[in-house]
Amino acid sequence: MASNVGQNSGNISATTLATGTGDYTVSAWVLVTTTSGVQAVVNNGTSGTNGWSLRLSSGGSNFVSALVAASSFTSAQGGFTNQWQHLALVSNSGNQTLYFNGSNVGTGSIANVAASGGNLLIGKETTGVTQLAGEVADVAVWTSALNSTQIQQLFGGYRPPDVVAPQWWWPLGGYQSPEPELIAGNNGTVTSCVPASAPPSLGRGGRSFTGTTTKMTATTITAAGSWTIACWALANSLTGTQLIVYNGNTASNGFGIRSVNGANHIEGVLAGASNVTSTTSPVVGNWGHYAFVNAAGSQTLYFNGTSIATGAVSPVAPSGGNVLVGLDGSGGSALNGSVADFAIWNTNLSAGNITSLASGVRPVNVNSANLQGWWPFNGFNNTTENDNSGNGNNGTFSVGVFPILGPPQTWRLG
Repeated sequence: MASNVGQNSGNISATTLATGTGDYTVSAWVLVTTTSGVQAVVNNGTSGTNGWSLRLSSGGSNFVSALVAASSFTSAQGGFTNQWQHLALVSNSGNQTLYFNGSNVGTGSIANVAASGGNLLIGKETTGVTQLAGEVADVAVWTSALNSTQIQQLFGGYRPPDVVAPQWWWPLGGYQSPEPELIAGNNGTVTSCVPASAPPSLGRGGRSFTGTTTKMTATTITAAGSWTIACWALANSLTGTQLIVYNGNTASNGFGIRSVNGANHIEGVLAGASNVTSTTSPVVGNWGHYAFVNAAGSQTLYFNGTSIATGAVSPVAPSGGNVLVGLDGSGGSALNGSVADFAIWNTNLSAGNITSLASGVRPVNVNSANLQGWWPFNGFNNTTENDNSGNGNNGTFSVGVFPILGPPQTWRLG
């Protein structure tokens, strides 16, 4: 997801960043819809006297870093409209470098003036005359000078924390207002902005499981009656029985999804009852979307948005055990593969909802009211995966669970 900041008054405002007079880096994805006038992407401080600004200028045909009103420099990068582009500004010992889609396109040598007063603004400058007409995603600021390899990684789709931990980071997910700043809590006030589709090259993230003892655990979610469980997964092999996701005690209660050897089929697991078994096999090396829905004793198993098996049994409601990813409670059925965007609802989602999930829509945008747990697996922390449902049921990783870039299907629709 990104934020469409409009052309007139739209912006996101946070507290001025204390970047001081030392080194810093600012990066962002941007899409502009017009080449008219000067357009600010990110501004920190009071643009007339201090701080810095990353912006487009000269009718949108160039982009420029304005460190102070009288001291700025412009690249020779040509214009673009209606295409996502990655911009970055690096200041290293008073020398500045502008990057466009990972490449150095301009340099300057200007003494930094520490930001004071004003605000950190996305989509405009403090004067209000340099309004961006377009969309912005993944704004990050570091109090250090990133090198060219790291800037290329950002352009390649890596999220800022997967390159080097920033001091401030606004993913601009469009899910909340104020807009969360995920590192230091410097959340942004949203003015006249609406959600927009994310850059197509921006990876969402996932987690890689080794097929031995790696797993994620969280507290069991009570979901009696109707429920839905869904995730993206990729299989590195189809050897043996491999648990993908589960909620409950796999020996006596709960529900989950796994792949099984022999026919190598996908199976909806119902502890204490008959499993719902399909004849559909995952494809090794390919991401697929998995969902398992229970509507008052009637189950449907989905793969890539299509129903592949049904059942009619009475599941045993989860009690005890854990939410599990990658390994069952007894230490067997280890997943050799990756998982992304794992979610649990305490209602039965419709076939249309499942189709939306399989097309890349995030769980919170399909049904937020009944969302009980949502672990995007963004890879921002090597020990903990935050539950983004709002219920605070954060997951804990065992040693050896690694972050990866996520499935391409989830890059598009926010």
